[in-house]
Amino acid sequence: QLIQRKEQNLKDFANILFETLETLVATCIKIDLSIDKLQKEQFIPTKNYEENRLVSGLLQLANHTHIIINETSLGIGNLNHQGVKNLKAISYIIQWQKIEYDFKWHTIDFLVDYPVIIISESKSILQCD
Repeated sequence: QLIQRKEQNLKDFANILFETLETLVATCIKIDLSIDKLQKEQFIPTKNYEENRLVSGLLQLANHTHIIINETSLGIGNLNHQGVKNLKAISYIIQWQKIEYDFKWHTIDFLVDYPVIIISESKSILQCD
């Protein structure tokens, strides 16, 4: 029961932090990481050549958007190719402040300005300082 209370407190903290930050900055988003979300969602923009359009990704945001990464929902499991790609995209933003646009045969980097806050129960799975 104590473990469940700790997990609930961290989730509540993530929500309170997001709500507070929302009142202080122009734009912010909270990403609750889970194995399912990492494997099913598209985090980076990708070119769809059949429809000849760029499909936006979760991390295609306006500059100065604050990102809260909530790792407390992340369970144990294996990631597929899409999940690994999404984790790398988040890490790339954290380390280099760049996002890759995927054009299938090549990628193009775009500079971004996304302050990132990571909430985790232990050491983050994302490489950060």
